[in-house]
Amino acid sequence: MLKQRILTTCVLALLLASLLYRSEAWVWPLFVVVTGVLASEEWAALHWSGWRLKVGYAAFSGIIAALIIASPDIHAIALLPLFLISAFFWMLLVPLWLARQWTFQSHGLHALTGWLVIVPTMLAVNELKLHGVAVLIVSMAVIWISDVSAYFVGKAIGKTRLAPSISPGKTWEGVLGAILGVVCFGFVLRELSVFDTQLARVIHLAGWYWFPSLMLLALLGIEGDLFESWLKRCAGVKDSGWILPGHGGVLDRIDALTAALPIAAGLLVWAALGEKQHVF
Repeated sequence: MLKQRILTTCVLALLLASLLYRSEAWVWPLFVVVTGVLASEEWAALHWSGWRLKVGYAAFSGIIAALIIASPDIHAIALLPLFLISAFFWMLLVPLWLARQWTFQSHGLHALTGWLVIVPTMLAVNELKLHGVAVLIVSMAVIWISDVSAYFVGKAIGKTRLAPSISPGKTWEGVLGAILGVVCFGFVLRELSVFDTQLARVIHLAGWYWFPSLMLLALLGIEGDLFESWLKRCAGVKDSGWILPGHGGVLDRIDALTAALPIAAGLLVWAALGEKQHVF
């Protein structure tokens, strides 16, 4: 299993690097939409059994995202309300959802929640890349650093369970480790930003809330992981899918990103808008 995980991770890293640095401009949005379609199919499978429903839901999700991404009239500012809705969902509704351990009572609620989780993530990934490849990679790396830090700190000193009925392995000590990990990463990024003007601009735009933003993204990543764990527990499955050997499904790999990236994109769009208003 470990060998499979490492091999799959290496293949995904090479694919990501190729798409980001060596592909035509249209290839990346296509990859984002295809990834979103696969994630949507897995989301549907957590609640529905009929293949027509799953395929139809996934296709419709991809069409929604593709139309928005491909539209020349959609400006980043127009996406800000969607990112704000996503922030409301993850920062207010999901904590209550997990605390009350709600379950889906209707197909419509399941479908709507899936769109709130997956579609803003697709749009956020595309929007972050428009601000620079380094910006997108750093946004994702914050979550990876958070995850790794939480794992090792939790394994070393973790005692107080964070959500034992949802994910017994997570601890509050691990959460603290995640926060410390991204703060350290933030200092490193500030030093490395001299080599990338787009990353330097983002850090400049962030200003005093650079580190609070990193800590917020780390917490959101943990929440996204917990949310998908709860949904899988409700569905009675270990993994959301099988397409990634050693990892499970697409949702299993992007669960933390679905909570963090829309907020990261929203913060960036908001900061850029504030900068333009200040200039004019």
